[in-house]
Amino acid sequence: INTISFSQVYTETFDSGIIPTDIEITNVDNDTTWAYNSVNSLSIGTGSIHMDNFDSDTRNTFDFFTLPDINLTTGSSISFDVAYARYDATFCDTLEVEISTDNEVTYTSVYNKSCSVLATAPDATGLFIPGAVEWRTDIILRLC
Repeated sequence: INTISFSQVYTETFDSGIIPTDIEITNVDNDTTWAYNSVNSLSIGTGSIHMDNFDSDTRNTFDFFTLPDINLTTGSSISFDVAYARYDATFCDTLEVEISTDNEVTYTSVYNKSCSVLATAPDATGLFIPGAVEWRTDIILRLC
């Protein structure tokens, strides 16, 4: 994921060379988790964050990255660049975006894509390193 933007309220281009300290990483299974990557999208910023699911074959687990509290007003939207290649039709992943409007008591899913719907590139049986044309900008409108 590269260049997260909330209706001009919050923008992260991952230029610092590390995952910014205002992003909280939750690694429930203490296995592979979100990490900084020097691969960037569409020449925006100098990096991105990624999950290395190629070298880790842990299944049915969740890892989270949580953005700082953002005041979402009616009509707010989020956009982000995503690049993904599944391994094959049997082994693929899911990316879900959830928001909380009650101080993280409950969450509402506003984006959920997996497998071929999430894919921006052909299946890759080796480590996927996206090229410039293998990124897509996704936009979630009307979060609230």
